[in-house]
Amino acid sequence: KFVRNWFDIVLRKLENVGIDFFWLDWQQYNTTDVDKLNPTIWLNHVFFNDMERRRNVNTRGLILHRWGGLGSHRYQVGFSGDTWISWASLDFQLYFTATAANVAFGYWSHDIGG
Repeated sequence: KFVRNWFDIVLRKLENVGIDFFWLDWQQYNTTDVDKLNPTIWLNHVFFNDMERRRNVNTRGLILHRWGGLGSHRYQVGFSGDTWISWASLDFQLYFTATAANVAFGYWSHDIGG
């Protein structure tokens, strides 16, 4: 019930003023009270499916989200997560991008900072 109210009361107001999709950047915890439930991929699932629940002929669900592990490709546009300012971090992004492509991500982005 909390999640439905969060979407219907809080987030719907933002969508009504023009927000078309959300950039989900959850990384605070890697476990939940539910055994083996990854909070990042669960957040991706909940946000995407809320959009799909309200889908019509002119819209479809879309989120830009942090990699949550295998299965994340279901939610179209992913990104690698935070990076550090170093050549080693940039080098790792090449590997990570290839990995994302190998698990069926169609669109991939990076959170390359500076």
